[in-house]
Amino acid sequence: MFVFQEGTATDIGPVRSARPYYVYWAMEWKALYGHFGGDVKVLQQVIPANYNSIYNMDDLNGGSCPYRRIDTRLSPHNAYATSAELISCAAAKGYPATYQKLPTWTFRDNILLANRPASQVVTIDYRTGTVGYQYDPSRDAYLRIVDGATDIDPANNAKVYAHDVAVLFQSVSIDPESEPGYNRPIVANVGSGNATLFIEGKTITATWKKTSNVALTRFYDAAGKEIPFVRGEIFMQSVPPGSAVTVK
Repeated sequence: MFVFQEGTATDIGPVRSARPYYVYWAMEWKALYGHFGGDVKVLQQVIPANYNSIYNMDDLNGGSCPYRRIDTRLSPHNAYATSAELISCAAAKGYPATYQKLPTWTFRDNILLANRPASQVVTIDYRTGTVGYQYDPSRDAYLRIVDGATDIDPANNAKVYAHDVAVLFQSVSIDPESEPGYNRPIVANVGSGNATLFIEGKTITATWKKTSNVALTRFYDAAGKEIPFVRGEIFMQSVPPGSAVTVK
């Protein structure tokens, strides 16, 4: 799930279906939530129960104002939008155009180049592959690597970098209330758990906390002090407890 607070994009996609845990993450920002339908539980229970905490932009239930189909990918993985289209459609629906002045994370300045480590490589194992981050001290950012290959943004053919990487260890189970015939996952993203942050080439052992569906996920050190990020793109990886995360 991408969250755009300041930046814009000429291509956002493929836009896919909603899941409860995505809604709970979007609610942290009272965000315009773009999606194509979703499972029965999220459409009939989660979104209606939280309509005051997100701005819902569902193509399959309310119209395709911001969305279009591209011909270079097969359906249903070919629905796309742009920041400008989403903002325009938000106005058409009467949604606000400005940030809602919600709580934010804390941030700090970058450390000097001379104080940055020469390298750090992080690898995160998933059931279907690996996601990696390679620290570049000259950029003070991490090059994103997927299954051993450099991650390239197809919209501009540029390499993908993250300034901060947070790995959240969150339990995953199967939702018994989901639609018949599907094993829909539940991600336990409300509560607290272990986390590891990678910032400016350093590893920080942390605890993540999200005290309610609408609360911002925050990160704390061993002394209970909130950990600040450096400014820039923040990538968050949710993995089940016990997942392998290696650092070199």
